[in-house]
Amino acid sequence: MQHCKPPQRRFPLEKGLAPPWWPNGNEIWWGEQGVSQEHGPPPYRKPHDLKKAWIVSSLAAVIKHMVPNLDRVRRLVKQSKCLQDKMTAKETAIWSKVVNQEEAILQLITDQKPISCPEIAGTTALHSNEKRKCMFDDDCSELDRCSTCSSKNFKQ
Repeated sequence: MQHCKPPQRRFPLEKGLAPPWWPNGNEIWWGEQGVSQEHGPPPYRKPHDLKKAWIVSSLAAVIKHMVPNLDRVRRLVKQSKCLQDKMTAKETAIWSKVVNQEEAILQLITDQKPISCPEIAGTTALHSNEKRKCMFDDDCSELDRCSTCSSKNFKQ
């Protein structure tokens, strides 16, 4: 948690104000963590004062917060002697699967390709590096014809 931005040290436990990455139950992913969801969002306390289910939820929040940089997450876990000593082989395997799954989801989100209509020759889309934004060269009449294409004719 010290590697999150902002770091936990800026949010002393005595003040009771949780950092923005601490789970509050309103996250998009809330409810996907299984049994941990039944206990509700974890209170902002020291990890040894939390139930195991709350620790799972808070760890999931930290991982999701750090998701864009999964190599950093892997490196931090690998370098932590404390974590290495505490994790069993089964827990290490679960950890690896979770990080790999998050990486695959992130890759799917960032590598989405635009849909094009094969019936219209000569239409091109100028794509920028921003998500879901594109500018079309051709006028709207050709775009209207594309909207009548059957879904089986679309390419991804």
